[in-house]
Amino acid sequence: MAITSGHQADLEYIEESTYGVEPASGTLQIPSDNILGVRLEPVNNAEVLYSIGDYDGQSTVTGVHEVVLSFDYILQQVNTSGEHQLSDSIEYYAQYRSSGQPKSLTFYYTPKSGTIYMVNGAVCNSFEMSASADDKTIRCHAEFWGKLTSTSNSHYNDLTSSSAIGTDYEKYGLGSVKRGGSTIESGVTSFRFTISNNLERIPVVGSNTVTSIFAGKQEISGDMDVLVSDGGGTIFGDMFNKNSASLVFCTGSTSSKSLKWTFSNMVYTGVPQEITNDTPFVVSSVPWVAESVSLAGYS
Repeated sequence: MAITSGHQADLEYIEESTYGVEPASGTLQIPSDNILGVRLEPVNNAEVLYSIGDYDGQSTVTGVHEVVLSFDYILQQVNTSGEHQLSDSIEYYAQYRSSGQPKSLTFYYTPKSGTIYMVNGAVCNSFEMSASADDKTIRCHAEFWGKLTSTSNSHYNDLTSSSAIGTDYEKYGLGSVKRGGSTIESGVTSFRFTISNNLERIPVVGSNTVTSIFAGKQEISGDMDVLVSDGGGTIFGDMFNKNSASLVFCTGSTSSKSLKWTFSNMVYTGVPQEITNDTPFVVSSVPWVAESVSLAGYS
């Protein structure tokens, strides 16, 4: 029996028209040409039952089956068709409701020369993005909750194969971070944010699989390393007085190929500042929260 390679795998997805049902036709997509890691975690919530009359367990029962699929990847620009390969997928992160029900995907995860794992009814629970002036690329992390997972499928071979996205990568150094339309202090050296959809699984009596997954209140938070100007009085005042403004994070050059994230009613939650003999300039790691987020390409 051959040992499965730990550094080779494929990850593809397709939008579902009916929740939890594998599409019979359509074109597969990929999160990125550069997927850094994948973690598939199916659990059956097994429990050993004990009796007061014996030291050993008497029986083992299982509960509702749950599955989590998470992956890390490098953010790329649009393909030649002018539509971002990730636009649909990211839209599920940022705009997760459709008539009260989150949009869902079917994922196919395939270790090289191995089994195809299908995850149906996959809904995004959280999405994270990080970028730094020291990094050449922008890194993303996504976590999806699925309705069920299986090593069998009916339509994978009927779907059109995914295509490579290309060689253009989103770069933080070509992007910008502005609050209320202005540069923050003397500039931002790194930027991170998390969107959490606070999903809830819905099981019913008579089945050991989840019947549906619903989103709760969306929570948005982040932090950024800010080069402090003039002692930091301005940013301190914004935090102390709870001044809100739109925070706009652009991931690349100002073209339709790049993405613009707008965080509405963003408020600083702290402005930590430290000065030592080893700090030639002052950087404040500023945490923040926002009420909502929208995603668009540059126009």
